[in-house]
Amino acid sequence: MTASDVLSEAFVNKGTSFIFIPGGFKPPHKGHLHLIKKAMERQPDAKPYLVTGETPRDGITLQQGIQIFKILLQ
Repeated sequence: MTASDVLSEAFVNKGTSFIFIPGGFKPPHKGHLHLIKKAMERQPDAKPYLVTGETPRDGITLQQGIQIFKILLQ
């Protein structure tokens, strides 16, 4: 199962458990996806929530970070 499969499955999960994953994610990268995948493997019924701020980092805005995540998940 790929990180994309794990995340796609996790985001439609209607469970009552949650995993909060803080980070800058500006830019997000495959290491972030690996971290999320491992967290979901440990708590497969939990729904992940990525927690980040809106302040740009290294010229990357929150919206750009979201777009990069979408590309990585394809």
